[in-house]
Amino acid sequence: MTRVARQVDLSEWLTRTEERLSTAERRLAAAQRPAVGTTQLVFGPNLLPNPGFEGTSGSGQINGWQNLQQGLLVSGSQALAGSWSYRMQHSAQQPVITREKHSFNISPYAWRSYNAGGVYHPQPGSDGYDHLLQGFFDATEGNHTSLMWFDPAGFSDAVGSIPGDWTWLDLLVFWEHWFWSEGGTGIFGAHTINTPPAIGAAQPVGNQFPNLQQQSWPGRYMSQSVSLIAIGGVADRIRDGTLRGIVVGPGPTNNNTYYGYCRPYDVQLRGTYWKTTNISIGGNSSEVRSTGVGVPGGGLKWNAGVTIQATCAATATLGVWWRNAAGTVSDVDVGSFALGANATQPLSGTTGAALSNVAVDNGVYVKVVGNPPSDGAGGTVPWNYTVDSFVLRQQIAG
Repeated sequence: MTRVARQVDLSEWLTRTEERLSTAERRLAAAQRPAVGTTQLVFGPNLLPNPGFEGTSGSGQINGWQNLQQGLLVSGSQALAGSWSYRMQHSAQQPVITREKHSFNISPYAWRSYNAGGVYHPQPGSDGYDHLLQGFFDATEGNHTSLMWFDPAGFSDAVGSIPGDWTWLDLLVFWEHWFWSEGGTGIFGAHTINTPPAIGAAQPVGNQFPNLQQQSWPGRYMSQSVSLIAIGGVADRIRDGTLRGIVVGPGPTNNNTYYGYCRPYDVQLRGTYWKTTNISIGGNSSEVRSTGVGVPGGGLKWNAGVTIQATCAATATLGVWWRNAAGTVSDVDVGSFALGANATQPLSGTTGAALSNVAVDNGVYVKVVGNPPSDGAGGTVPWNYTVDSFVLRQQIAG
């Protein structure tokens, strides 16, 4: 028997083709799942409404995407795939510098007085505390020197600061006695001796920088502020962390105008300075996030993917978001990826666990933090990244 071919018009051919595709999809849905514990992964279709930013009329579209800022569609040679891609642009940025005014006010925790030969020479006061001797009293005692020690933790915050950031540094001293009732002249310096010697031991040798600043007192029983802001031997040793204390005396000569003693426990070393607490470059992070696909995500794992190209080194975080009935959105990262400059990179990953059973909607996102080059003046140059070929699929078995 001879068969004669029947002419089929285009509409009938399309109908039959759609029936075959529908049958294939039903067979896939009814296919037996792999046994529990197997490593086979079977994914459903891509659920995103517009994964490639392509439009039905040949023009690009961004329907299906939310919260797009500072970006635009690109085409032609700038597209990563197909006719259109989406480009997120970042302008040049200047650093945001945060500065705070800091200060310290510390008193000495130990002090020692010595005569001209470096022999320990206490000077008890009526208050029961040894005082700080300075200068020449007689040939037996000679020209006295005293040392105070401050805990470096008290000014550790100032270590690493710079001279131009300082507004004040002084030593507040109560001078109890001068050889002459009309007053005298205080002699102040610094030292970097870490540990006070034992009471009664000889004066330490070295690491002392006396007579950095002199100040006149008009009489006894008076407090005065001795400015040290311009004294590099003190301020610089605070800034580099080596200061351990203040030296009082000896007098530059044996003139009795330099002889006297002050109260060590009343001494206060005080400083005020500005400190840079943070330098940040803002505006170098953004995201591209899909709208919901209208599919409950509970009880399923999900696969996300994207193709991306950044003009500078960057970090991209890819993930799946889900929303509960109350409208709360949660992000589930599927991977963090280092992006090379000007390299087109496909990224993908699967949620480590099934989304919550209360998920009523979900979608996909990519978050990018750029590391653009410096502009040579503390800021950054403009940069951008381009995305295309997003994927969001159900893992229906495995």
